[in-house]
Amino acid sequence: MNDSIVTRSLDDFRLRTVSKFEIEAELSRPAARLAVCRYGWDTALAPTPFRSNAHYLDFALLHRGPEFQVAYLGRSHRNVVAASGDCCFVPAGHEMMVRCPEGEQRVLVCHLDPDVLRSYFDWEWTPLELAGCFDISNIQIRGSLSRIAEEVLCPGFAADVVIDSALSTLTVDLHRHFHAPRHSATRSVGRLPAHKWRLLEEMIHSTEHSFPTVEWLAARCGFSARHLSRIFRNTTGKTLGDFVAEVRIARAKRRLAERDALIKEIAYECGFRSQSAFAHAFRRATGHTPQQYRQNSAH
Repeated sequence: MNDSIVTRSLDDFRLRTVSKFEIEAELSRPAARLAVCRYGWDTALAPTPFRSNAHYLDFALLHRGPEFQVAYLGRSHRNVVAASGDCCFVPAGHEMMVRCPEGEQRVLVCHLDPDVLRSYFDWEWTPLELAGCFDISNIQIRGSLSRIAEEVLCPGFAADVVIDSALSTLTVDLHRHFHAPRHSATRSVGRLPAHKWRLLEEMIHSTEHSFPTVEWLAARCGFSARHLSRIFRNTTGKTLGDFVAEVRIARAKRRLAERDALIKEIAYECGFRSQSAFAHAFRRATGHTPQQYRQNSAH
């Protein structure tokens, strides 16, 4: 028997090595099968092969720590290890070695049909492109996945239209993300360099309680606030302030999924001066109060 974890069809979200498994919600579209799943391991999972017949994309709704790791060159280079991060992609047919700690995970899983999406992902993947499949911090990709997760869990009016639109944007952004290493030299003028982007990501995502100002971030990147604001918008299509706000709301959503966390504590941890300010910002961003979001995501 093959010892790999293999997703044998677009309908199969279960991984053979998990101790606990539950599908909270699922939805099928012409090019994708989508599900919000809960996985659990009673003991830490030793390095184990993983491959999929479909393109596999996941987005952790509970933060994954550095103990979640992947050797993205499979069995041939087990020592080339990286953190899998909260967002990762496995191209169809490629084998990765995965390692998971004891505990549970709540994840949006997307199985993308390789035949329908052949023009987006069908090429000879370089090691640099494979490395870019893990710990994906691209805000456009994460934004689309967050929107898809919300619609899968709590479908609203014309949910299929919203999801199809998000999937179309997502596949284009994934293609651009993986091809970026080949074209970084020609695209860097007037844009945020990759190492500065990683520094910004680290500073913003590692902040608690009081989020940094544009001036503070710019000083640590060696830019003026005006220059950082301009090249950030050139790179992402949005303002740095909007990105920080998205990070705060995304963190709040993950914490709201933890039933024991008090909403006033979440407000403080996410940098809001009061629970009412948090409720106002959260409702403006999502259309729901924090309490409503928590109740809806539990269904």
